[in-house]
Amino acid sequence: MAPTSSAAQRRALAAKRKSAASRKPKSAKAQAPAARTRRAQPVVDLSGTDIDATAAGRRLPARTIILGVIAAMLLTMFLPSISTGIAQYQQIAALERDIEVTEQEVADLKERQEQLKDPAYLAQRAREDYHYAKDGEEVYIVIDDTGEEVATETAEAGAGEKRTVRRQPWYIELVDSLKAVGFATEESP
Repeated sequence: MAPTSSAAQRRALAAKRKSAASRKPKSAKAQAPAARTRRAQPVVDLSGTDIDATAAGRRLPARTIILGVIAAMLLTMFLPSISTGIAQYQQIAALERDIEVTEQEVADLKERQEQLKDPAYLAQRAREDYHYAKDGEEVYIVIDDTGEEVATETAEAGAGEKRTVRRQPWYIELVDSLKAVGFATEESP
């Protein structure tokens, strides 16, 4: 087959370029590299093609790959120290919360200490918690159906007698209370 005229023209043009590139320039003007011109790429209509197929043909530049490898190495090197720093930050935050709680407890205990210096408060606590009575008062301990103690106080002016009113003898009440707690057996009187 005979080559077409356009193929022959291309070969002749390529031969001229080779000979021009092999010759030495005669002037300084000719020594400067000629500006290369790029051919305009045809516009491709991608509306009918798959985008992934066109992206698959693209390559990542070597610089991007090298930077990615360096970033991965740095991340691998510094990850243990970063996680240690985060753990220490969390420990510091937990300890600061503990300090706040402890300071609040100290403030409450100081307030309680001030209250315990007050004789009126001490008398009130002794009457409510330990069922103490003043001279001339009788204290009755009433146990309701739920088993909770209900203290009732009467202020009777008497000869200063203090008596505890019991429904049963003390030893039976002791055995009943031990049974309720679970320290006595059923055979005990």
